[in-house]
Amino acid sequence: MRNVLLILSVCAAIVFSSCTSAPEKMYYWEMYSYYTYDYIKSGDELNDEDILQTYEIVMDGQEDTIRQTIPPGVCADYGYLLVRKGIRMEEAGDEAEGAELIQEGKSFLMKEKALYPESEKFIDGVLKKLEL
Repeated sequence: MRNVLLILSVCAAIVFSSCTSAPEKMYYWEMYSYYTYDYIKSGDELNDEDILQTYEIVMDGQEDTIRQTIPPGVCADYGYLLVRKGIRMEEAGDEAEGAELIQEGKSFLMKEKALYPESEKFIDGVLKKLEL
């Protein structure tokens, strides 16, 4: 009887101790959905810097997550916004910096394909639409 109680006590301690640990996060999202929704809803180009900064925070905050990699779609969103910003800069006459932003944006779109191969068709369509 004493052995049964000891075994039950040990099992209960293991079960309860495993319940106290916090679940690990797959990805770190910060305020990604809030800022993305706000950006899309407003359509304001003045928010470009805010949304780009949010994406940078999300990309840099993956050290404490299970996968330790950028969440799906973030590189694509970030790259697309950089390309759009670069195109606007070129149209405004700042061709050197615009071309640099376009190239950086394209590299983030390619990084999305490398991290998530299932996005290849989508990213290829985006690149084709942007004529890159």
